[in-house]
Amino acid sequence: MVPRDIRSPLVFVGKNGRAVNWKWWHREVWQPAVTLAGLAQRAPYACRHTFAYFSLCAGVPIEDLARDMGHASIELTHSTYGHWARDHGRRAARLREKFDPAADVSQAGTMMEP
Repeated sequence: MVPRDIRSPLVFVGKNGRAVNWKWWHREVWQPAVTLAGLAQRAPYACRHTFAYFSLCAGVPIEDLARDMGHASIELTHSTYGHWARDHGRRAARLREKFDPAADVSQAGTMMEP
């Protein structure tokens, strides 16, 4: 495969500029890569879930993830991946407990009013 040509709407193109044959790619590229990695066979679609999980763990707001994944609404993203974002509530609580407003004010020199 060659890098995507910006003039093409296709993401995966062959040297001939045409779309890569899915059956060939799955058999000759995907399955051997999964086997080489020592993983159980899985569909390439699983990469979307991995992307979503790592994004949420990195702190990407679910609204941004919805846009990045091409979802028409945040409801779809939340219903599919929202359970992974729930852990962030605990992380946010720990960060708030560690936050010292007095130290922040002395560093910033001023406090913003609500």
